[in-house]
Amino acid sequence: MSLLARLSETVGDAFEAAGVDRSYGTVVVSKRPDLGQFQCTGALAAARSVGRNPREIAQTVINALTATEMFAAVSIAGPGFINLTLTDAAITAVTQARSEEHTSELQSHSFISYAVFCLKKKTKTKQNKKNK
Repeated sequence: MSLLARLSETVGDAFEAAGVDRSYGTVVVSKRPDLGQFQCTGALAAARSVGRNPREIAQTVINALTATEMFAAVSIAGPGFINLTLTDAAITAVTQARSEEHTSELQSHSFISYAVFCLKKKTKTKQNKKNK
């Protein structure tokens, strides 16, 4: 799972805890890195959907996110933009998990390639025996 997918899942959980649909928790790389590494604009759309103040929704989401050890900073900007900065430990953990997933994928791919090679070799051997 990518970093953005993991973040969106975590922020989606916080939106759900705030009483709105988790789909509003989509996280993207920040267009304002001076405010945070990542951002979520879902509080604005969620507010229209449920008839609540976007800053109120954003604050509820932030309260849930600060309970985790994943974020070094979480803040609200403007009418309800949520800015996120990860801790070094969270970046390291996500990077290691992704590396392990990639290693597992490579090992699986290598195994499949080896299995295909063996099947082809076995087929050639049978064909050679038939031709003799």
